[in-house]
Amino acid sequence: MKTVGIVGGIGPESTIEYYRFIIEGYRERQSGTGILPVDSHAQDAPCHKLPSIIINSVDLSRLIAWINAGELEPFTDYLAAAVEQLADAGSRLRGISCEHPAYCFRSDSRAVASAAD
Repeated sequence: MKTVGIVGGIGPESTIEYYRFIIEGYRERQSGTGILPVDSHAQDAPCHKLPSIIINSVDLSRLIAWINAGELEPFTDYLAAAVEQLADAGSRLRGISCEHPAYCFRSDSRAVASAAD
């Protein structure tokens, strides 16, 4: 089984949602029925297996301070390092559970390359 890595903690709510969507999609594929459980209780799911997921929580207050100061380089370095930590932990697919950091990575190939390998 491949391991998914999520940089979370930027917004705990978005981290929870991504986690939930990954589990639902995995169970749907594993059950072979394409039918999700009626409710979200694990015992009611057609597939009781869970995917391997690593969540690397980051410090939101540091990110906000860098954004407020207009310091995108340390912001980008910090998130790129968080993505690399997921790779080091064994994740094969990595993502950031928030859309706003993507703006910093458009011109920074380090994080994109790390997330794609």
